[in-house]
Amino acid sequence: MWVGRNRKWDLAADVVVVGFGGAGGAAAISAHDVGAQVLILEKQAADGHLTSTAMSGGIIMCPSDIGAAARYMRELCRVNGSVAWTDDGVI
Repeated sequence: MWVGRNRKWDLAADVVVVGFGGAGGAAAISAHDVGAQVLILEKQAADGHLTSTAMSGGIIMCPSDIGAAARYMRELCRVNGSVAWTDDGVI
């Protein structure tokens, strides 16, 4: 269900999952399997969804140089020029 700006909605759930990547998907399925009503919130369009899990190749980073890791993540999330999948503040 798409809800654009300036629209109000009222949904209730036992569990709200923010982001439908690998972790979000696993959390949603696990909660559902034990009987919870689950609401998944995802900012990407369903027809062009690309999870950070897919972009990372499923690896886990444990950097010792935080600045270099942040630069790497910015480039990893860059789509085109100044357009990126993830805001710099999140990185």
